Amino acid sequence: MTSDKRKTKVSGLHRKRRSLSQRMATCRGLIKGSLVINRRRCGKPGCRCAGGELHESLAFTYKQAGESVLVHIPEPLEPEARQAQNDYRKLKALVEQLSALNVEWLKDKAHRSARRKR
Repeated sequence: MTSDKRKTKVSGLHRKRRSLSQRMATCRGLIKGSLVINRRRCGKPGCRCAGGELHESLAFTYKQAGESVLVHIPEPLEPEARQAQNDYRKLKALVEQLSALNVEWLKDKAHRSARRKR
């Protein structure tokens, strides 16, 4: 690869890394886990759930020290909880992309270093 092509490639890698870093900064509230809908009967004989229409509630579940933990999410907080979960997934994908770019950058740098020693 010629020097100009290599400089262009390195410049492109730097641009992509900067762009990913900026996109990572937009991920605010991060939560790792799952949002689940719980359906249950309350046990009151005259309640609608006794006829089969179960009560629903949103919960967030995650692992802590190998144990599953369940946190009730009040209805008004559902959009915020979903956004935090989506931000976590987005950040995880961006980290994978950044890592791949960094590998390319490192390979290029190692290649240039080896050429200088000759």
